[in-house]
Amino acid sequence: MSSRLTSSLAQLGKAMSKDKPQRVFTDNELRPLATRMGNADLDFLEEVKRRTGCTDKEASKVYRVYLKHKVMKRESGTGGRWIVKHGAFWDADVLQRAITEKE
Repeated sequence: MSSRLTSSLAQLGKAMSKDKPQRVFTDNELRPLATRMGNADLDFLEEVKRRTGCTDKEASKVYRVYLKHKVMKRESGTGGRWIVKHGAFWDADVLQRAITEKE
């Protein structure tokens, strides 16, 4: 792109961002979402502990390893649960390997 076109696009972007009002959320609007996200984390940890019989610390390690390797993601829209990319990641032996993996 030419520098003239690039600068015109940059100016247009700045002008559009100034005109667009910024949405400010109140605590009452964010509290339910934060609660669902926290519950999703706790549900994931409980499910890992149920499937492997591991401790809280080990379940937290599985959580961190899965996030690091991007094998799970938060459900879009509600944020109310974690979804693993493949059901095999719920197998007990795979969860145990995540526990023993070096961080």
